Amino acid sequence: MKFILIAVCVIILTFIFMMIRNSTIKGFTHGIAKAQLRCFRILKRRNPHLSKRDLLIEMISNRPGYNKLKAESIIKRTEEFENSSLLKSLASYEKKKDISLRNVVIRLIDDEFVIRTGNMMDNKRFKKMYDEVVKIIPDNL
Repeated sequence: MKFILIAVCVIILTFIFMMIRNSTIKGFTHGIAKAQLRCFRILKRRNPHLSKRDLLIEMISNRPGYNKLKAESIIKRTEEFENSSLLKSLASYEKKKDISLRNVVIRLIDDEFVIRTGNMMDNKRFKKMYDEVVKIIPDNL
């Protein structure tokens, strides 16, 4: 009987921990960044003939609630974002010639944060989100 009670407590605590982790900006970011990286790699493997921009549009439009028009808008805003002073102020940022998967995912996460919470991300949250994306998505994509 004690064993069953302990097992139930462990399951409940694990579930609570997972809910807390997913409700933090790091957990939120981690889930989206991993999914987008996986999607990008699969699309690239299946469609080697597509340009990087087209791959990024396909990747975004595969997310629930997104279509090609929204994806193109995110790509355009990412290009503007890559030239922003906020991004340039981050120590680990280097400007690339080509649009970066990492920056597209950052723009996408920022948009989804606004949609889900109704609030803009403050600088502290943005920095945490940026750092988490940098850990997950390689610089060369």
